[in-house]
This record gives sequence, C-alpha cells and structure tokens, in this order.
Amino acid sequence: MKKPDLPTDDNRQTRPLQSEQEIQPAPQRRPHILNNQIPSAIRFISTDMEEVSTVEISSMMVVGRRNSMKDMDVVVDLSDYDAHKMGVSRYHSMILTLDNRVTIKDLNSLNGTRLNNLDLEPSQEYLLEHGDTVTFGKLSFLIAFVY
Repeated sequence: MKKPDLPTDDNRQTRPLQSEQEIQPAPQRRPHILNNQIPSAIRFISTDMEEVSTVEISSMMVVGRRNSMKDMDVVVDLSDYDAHKMGVSRYHSMILTLDNRVTIKDLNSLNGTRLNNLDLEPSQEYLLEHGDTVTFGKLSFLIAFVY
C-alpha cells in the first residue's frame, strides 16, 4: 500500500490524511477482563511486528508525540515511529484505567483514532482489550496486555 504524499515543510502541525473508505463509529462492547484485573503494562506492537514498546499502566496515559519538553504529559510517545508524518497529533488519544477496565478515547485528533478498523467518536470512551488493533492517524499497533 502506497503511503500518501505529504507536504515536505516541517511546521510540526498534524497534517490531514486522505480517508480510504467510509468509516462507521465503533460500537460499545461488553467488558471482558482477564482475571478481573487491569494489566500492569501495555505492549504496543507495530503491525509489521518489527517494533514493540511496553508502557507501564497508569490511570491516564496520553498517546501522541513529543516535540519539546512542554509535551511531557505524553506518556506513550510515538515519535520514534515517524508519527508526525503518519498523522499522529501531539495529544492524539488517551488510555484510561478505572474500575478494572481499560478504555481509550480520541482527544479530537485531526486524523482520528480507530479501534479494530472503526472510527472512535472524539471524547467518548471505548473498551480496550488484549488483541485489539488501534490506529492513530495512519500508525497501527496490536495491543497486548501484560499481567
């Protein structure tokens, strides 16, 4: 699959990407928690299986890219994955843990967040489960929970 042509200027702004198909919102799903526990960490496995990042779980984890020291709120920094060119916003989405559930919500990012190929409505929480695929802009990861 050919990557879309993007502007070459590097003004550090998230760039809009072309949508390849009509996308429907992801439906709410029933909770499915292994051993009724939240994981101790989340592994982000790139879809080409060449890169794996493991992040210890916390109650609120911002996913995005750091541009400077002022972006220290970003816990899951995707900058090493060429996130800027892949349409990842500085504050793209948030992973939350509460009541033995792990959820994800889009932070009104320019290029959106997808869960198992379905668009997330901005600011709405969706259950995140082991084995899900999450796409931030055009950057996709398989999610693996570590207990």
